[in-house]
Amino acid sequence: MKNLFLALTLLATTQWIQGQVGINTVSPTAELDIAASTTNLPALELEPQSVPTGAATGQMAVIGDQLYMYDASRGKWLTIAATPLVFSRGGDIGSQSLRMAGNLTTANSGILLPFDGTIIAITSNSNTVSGTATNNLAAPFNVRIRQSNTTIVGGNINFNLLGGTYNDNTANIDFSAGNHIHVRAQNTGTDTISNPTVTIWVKWRAN
Repeated sequence: MKNLFLALTLLATTQWIQGQVGINTVSPTAELDIAASTTNLPALELEPQSVPTGAATGQMAVIGDQLYMYDASRGKWLTIAATPLVFSRGGDIGSQSLRMAGNLTTANSGILLPFDGTIIAITSNSNTVSGTATNNLAAPFNVRIRQSNTTIVGGNINFNLLGGTYNDNTANIDFSAGNHIHVRAQNTGTDTISNPTVTIWVKWRAN
């Protein structure tokens, strides 16, 4: 009888461990379901902490005053939301800087970055290519991460629109607070790229 009782206890414990857990609900719809109570208390509170050791994508932590998720593919704690930085220029352009705010005319000006972060994607598009030659889709674009008037190590990215568009969603390029980003079309031929747009997707990084 004692062995039977022990077996039933172990079975019940195993089912509880493998089952769903509900807080403020008797019908959980996830492995852990926290339903808002009728009080004005938040459903979940994460205490701020120093940067933990990440082990798997999906782990979350409040670091400072922001919510971060561990990105195992990049080996970094990054903010959940990505911020797009859009650079563009209307008309047919040759070797010229793209604009985000104002008229950027030199590589020493650009978007000043307020926090440490990581470029996680770069996308680009252009509606037409015109000029005396057939096309110039091979003309490169140049994205630079700069500190003052110097491009940082690893902060020089080149690409073109030979595929019609450009989409790199595996980028993993770090920058620091105080760096700035500058984007330039590097056309050295007779053709011009028409109405190009380059979008740089960044997430803020916990060090």
